[in-house]
Amino acid sequence: MEPNTETGKEAILSGITKDAQSEAARILEDSRRSAEGRKKSAEQQAESIIREAERTLAEQQEAIRRVVRSGQEHSIKRMHLASLDRVIRDVVQKAEAKLERMIEDPGYRKVLLGWVVEAGVGLDTHAASVRTSMKEEPLIDDDLLKETRKQIEEITGRPIALTASVERPLANQGVVLSSEDGRRAYNNLVKTRIQRYRTEIRNLIYRLVFDEEYGVHHE
Repeated sequence: MEPNTETGKEAILSGITKDAQSEAARILEDSRRSAEGRKKSAEQQAESIIREAERTLAEQQEAIRRVVRSGQEHSIKRMHLASLDRVIRDVVQKAEAKLERMIEDPGYRKVLLGWVVEAGVGLDTHAASVRTSMKEEPLIDDDLLKETRKQIEEITGRPIALTASVERPLANQGVVLSSEDGRRAYNNLVKTRIQRYRTEIRNLIYRLVFDEEYGVHHE
């Protein structure tokens, strides 16, 4: 049986596309407005240059136009790149807030189970404790632990003993599995998981912004 990790990944990336599209559209619109102003200014400068260069050769005039056009495109790209990190921060914050709201959703139990399974497989130990936040603690019941043990054993072929942690709840959303001797742990907190997918999120937003503006297509 395959690990139930796609559900957790989908939960993190779920809604990010919509958030990214909305945020990217806003940034794109701001960039366009700014670009239009720069374009107008650049065109005025180009007209002045062309008027001053009326007596020069035709190829020199065309060279000036190419430089102006090239400068505009570079300026737009530079603005997009500068905005990218800010868009990512906004999207990540919205993703974290959305996942926190999901705790009250009945479907979140399945997401949490997937995270525990992933951590159990990754920790690779015969016994572990499951620690989570105060809001999520009620979900770590006997039924969830039983199902989690079953899935981990089917994946690894080895039995594992899982218990709810008796330590203080975590401050952040997600789960942390610790080995019985306390020497090893697998961090599956939401913040940690989002960092793992940060490259995917960045690439997603990059495509949303640049594909729309420049018609770039990615395989």
